Amino acid sequence: MRILIVDDSRAALAVVERTLRIVGFADCEIVKAQSATDALKAVADQMPDLVLCDINMPVVSGFGFLRAFRERGGKVPVGILTSDSSPTVRDQALKAGAAFVATKPFTVDSLGRALAPYVPNKP
Repeated sequence: MRILIVDDSRAALAVVERTLRIVGFADCEIVKAQSATDALKAVADQMPDLVLCDINMPVVSGFGFLRAFRERGGKVPVGILTSDSSPTVRDQALKAGAAFVATKPFTVDSLGRALAPYVPNKP
């Protein structure tokens, strides 16, 4: 399984990757992008099975990435990671095609619950 993490913060990328490894994605390939533009290139080149994307990024937001990804035919689940826990943002993300929304700062348990449906089966 290949997972794309999109966040303009290197620290956030590292935290998300570490959390993914803890909650059941230890054997997965992790691809990182620090902008929506780089993420769109990465989905075309890397063909991930799951995308985790921050909303608040410079130039093009996570919503912009999600819209462009869906317009280009992207079908894989996209989870939105955001520090804005308002119902409005959650509704916007889900209407835009997000599979789930996880609020930052998240814990291993909270992100693990959001990602549980996507954990690869163990042999």
